[in-house]
Amino acid sequence: MGRGKIPSIFVSSTCYDLGQVRNDLRIFLKDLGLEPVLSEYNTFPINPNIGTIDNCIQNVETKADIFILIIGGRYGSQNDDGKSITNLEYLRAKAKGIPIYTFVSKNILSTLSIWKDNPTSDFKSVVDSPKLFEFVNSIKVNDSLWIFPFETAQEIMDTIKIQLAFLFAESLDIRTKAYSTQILESLSEYKGDILRLALEKPMAWEYRLFGEVLHSGIKMLNPLRRDVKYGIAFGQCISFSDLKNLVDYIVTKIYELRQVGVGLEILLNTAFQEAAGLPGEPGDPEHIVYVAEKIVEAYKNVLLWTVELRRLKVEDEWENLIAKVALFSENMILEIEQYCDEINNQLKQALIDIAKDDKPIMLTLKLTLTTKGSDEFTQELERLAIQYGVNMS
Repeated sequence: MGRGKIPSIFVSSTCYDLGQVRNDLRIFLKDLGLEPVLSEYNTFPINPNIGTIDNCIQNVETKADIFILIIGGRYGSQNDDGKSITNLEYLRAKAKGIPIYTFVSKNILSTLSIWKDNPTSDFKSVVDSPKLFEFVNSIKVNDSLWIFPFETAQEIMDTIKIQLAFLFAESLDIRTKAYSTQILESLSEYKGDILRLALEKPMAWEYRLFGEVLHSGIKMLNPLRRDVKYGIAFGQCISFSDLKNLVDYIVTKIYELRQVGVGLEILLNTAFQEAAGLPGEPGDPEHIVYVAEKIVEAYKNVLLWTVELRRLKVEDEWENLIAKVALFSENMILEIEQYCDEINNQLKQALIDIAKDDKPIMLTLKLTLTTKGSDEFTQELERLAIQYGVNMS
């Protein structure tokens, strides 16, 4: 949300059964000086070149600052994958990281446990599709979001009024901290949990900030990771017709990969320790973000290293040598990914343990990098050297 812009509140629900509730909410939000976004009104921006579902999702992405989800007895129209428009809007809001306030009919919530025990029974008197129960259960159990039960629009409005007041107070607190600490340039591009951790500095914030930046960075590289998985390598090929030149190139590439490993070791064993601070000393958020971003950069370089190898054009008899070289990065990619997952898993468990016992917890964050296929590479290289009479020394 840009500075000076009135916050937009996206109201997501089926329209026909909840039309009056939506209209009441629209009037209520406008009276508060906010901008309600509801699909049935002409103020809802429409892109005529895309369909209904895509328009709704696009408006969540571009317009919504806050998301209000209201679930009554209808699941609504579905896409080809069986997800309703409301479900898809919710998923986009969750991915965007904006505040979500969820309201579910009391009748549905009281029937949810019965449905769980008897999922094949007939609940048409409560919902139009069992998918609605699945949707609510996913929000409640999988996403662990707070759900407000409701019967009337007034209950929703009373709750929203209180929750917006809490959100306003929280925003003022964050604003005060941001101005008082003068957030550094390295943190200005972040929002949500990452910025909140850097500003509020809660329990174990140093490790949580480190883990969040790592997770965010690794996730952004998912498309490149899929290129590696499927062997996709667009771009200009690199051609070799001389075995000695190819080997010289490979030796350089292996050295580049080893340099990445050396850099990761320095980042984890030296730089992160300094950034997080010694026990009892405060960490440096800018330094922590630097270390995490550098690890993400290293991961990206390993992925690009692998993609580049697949753009090599060599003699058919040398393809096996290239395949052996490609194995060098395979373990490194997996180990960096596993390290990031392990950080978040350890942090989640540590915070649970702290809440139970209120005792300090020791975290073990260790990244071990190994290469795979070096013996096979050496054997294949020696075989080719003898076959072609090339001196590799």
